[in-house]
Amino acid sequence: MFRIFKKPGRPSSADKFLLKGGLWMEAKLRLLAGKLNKRAAGWSRRSIKIGLMVFCMFYGGVGFYLLFLQSATTIAVDQILVPEHIIAPNDRIIQDRLKLLSVEEYKRLMGFRDYLDSLRRSPVGRQQYDRIIEEHPGILDSIEYIIGIHEGHDKNVGYGKEK
Repeated sequence: MFRIFKKPGRPSSADKFLLKGGLWMEAKLRLLAGKLNKRAAGWSRRSIKIGLMVFCMFYGGVGFYLLFLQSATTIAVDQILVPEHIIAPNDRIIQDRLKLLSVEEYKRLMGFRDYLDSLRRSPVGRQQYDRIIEEHPGILDSIEYIIGIHEGHDKNVGYGKEK
């Protein structure tokens, strides 16, 4: 049964994975820290402070440059062109330009879908239906997709269906 709260003391597999990743990262960091300590073992206290100041000044300068000086330059952005067959909800510009099915084309498509459905259901027309589907694979999906787009577009725009 699915439980919202797990029992205390039983780590999940995700916890085990994160624990292993954390232990691996800690081991790598300790190895790196040991190497840096060996390298800086012969340095004086003054040279370590100077090195730390140079490091901070350098990376502080790089950060300052990236944040303030680089942001002064403008970035040119090209216009994004949306293909006309894409229907974005509540986008008047695209919806006004779209020319979907006319009422006659919509009726013909619905009639063809009904014709295929009647062929599929009748024992005599089943052979013809199978031949059409074999010659044009995906035709049913395409018809349903186009009708779905058209009906969704009609709901958003409010035209195309006779009342």
